[in-house]
Amino acid sequence: MPSARLLPLVCLIGCGSTAAADYRDMALAPICAGIAKSRPADPEHIFHPRLVAKPRGGPIPADLTMELHQPDGRTSPVVLDADHTFDPRCEVAGMPESTIRINYPKSRLDFDMTFPARVPPGTSMSYATLAESVPVMMEAIRLQAGLLRIFAPKVRGLKLIFPGPGQTATIDGPDGRKTYAADPRGVAVVPWKPEWEKARVTLSTPLKGLTPDLR
Repeated sequence: MPSARLLPLVCLIGCGSTAAADYRDMALAPICAGIAKSRPADPEHIFHPRLVAKPRGGPIPADLTMELHQPDGRTSPVVLDADHTFDPRCEVAGMPESTIRINYPKSRLDFDMTFPARVPPGTSMSYATLAESVPVMMEAIRLQAGLLRIFAPKVRGLKLIFPGPGQTATIDGPDGRKTYAADPRGVAVVPWKPEWEKARVTLSTPLKGLTPDLR
């Protein structure tokens, strides 16, 4: 998942969170404002920003509860998916003004942004198709960081998320054939090389997910 260094540029999640004895409120306003600021870079909606839970000093608490509080008084549960993420749905009316009540303090459980990209279908494609999200992310970082972009994370490559370990991505390009193997988590990291635009990519199995490698 992308580096947490991008987080301050996107939403400053810590802002708007009020600690209490047994819960805190996380405002969606700064999160949605950050996403909106970067949207001009992604008119085709190649990215689908999500919030990912980051426990500190252990696993996700088994008794974690998250509840959405909307401006009109309505409440509803927020459920994490298998990757411990959820969609803030900032495009939905009222969501930017909403808060999420969490029953753990920030010192025990925090949230980062993650940026799943559109996954190309199949197992054979051009490198340009596989890496279509990289220029978009680079422009989004530029819009977020402004004059401070020298301190912002850089897109170093792509994290290819396979259904499991033992999978590979093979690139036939101007430098010859290169193969990148997935780690035990099923993730293979392919470098960002603009000069590989016309290279062919062969995957051992279709991808489950795709995110930029930010460092």
